[in-house]
Amino acid sequence: AGRKGTAISLFTETDFAHLRTIANIMRQSGCEVEEWMLNMKKRRNNKHHAPHLSRGHDAIDTTSMYDKKKRSHKEQIIRQSKEKKHKTSLA
Repeated sequence: AGRKGTAISLFTETDFAHLRTIANIMRQSGCEVEEWMLNMKKRRNNKHHAPHLSRGHDAIDTTSMYDKKKRSHKEQIIRQSKEKKHKTSLA
């Protein structure tokens, strides 16, 4: 804060719903903002009016592969245990 330099902001399609608000805040703080960002239509809270938000993109998963494998192995052991209990109850 308070240092001079160049800042670059990157936006994706999913950020467009909030882009106008962000651009206004940037402009109020003295940043240069492209005019097309300020001229965007106001966002609506209704998902039907924001089709780019419902494209079915997966959320970013930050779980490590080690933890994923550990969880998968645990689930497999539980599943096998339940199958074994089910087979013995039928016998």
